Amino acid sequence: MAAVRTKTLCAETATTTLTSIYTCPNGETAIIKSLTMGKFATGAVNLTITTLRAATAYGLHIEAFSLAAAVRHLNCWIVLMPGDVLRAQTDANTATVWASGAELEGVAD
Repeated sequence: MAAVRTKTLCAETATTTLTSIYTCPNGETAIIKSLTMGKFATGAVNLTITTLRAATAYGLHIEAFSLAAAVRHLNCWIVLMPGDVLRAQTDANTATVWASGAELEGVAD
């Protein structure tokens, strides 16, 4: 069996508009293992990360971060099914979000 490797799944800019930053591919299960958030503007930025499942508008609020410092790292374990979307939104300015994890062939039950 091949080893499961962690890789960068996305590196996207979050704005005040709710933005899709990663979509789990068809036929795979994605596991988000860490999120790294960085802001490159003055002042604190509150960042909200959510997940969306299918077209039912089901959203799960994960965390709201106050990014007074330049970079914040979060170890996590978020399982996404095919078509699930990881989204980000700020209350002001912009922030960059990097998600690292693994994409596994097949779909978890």
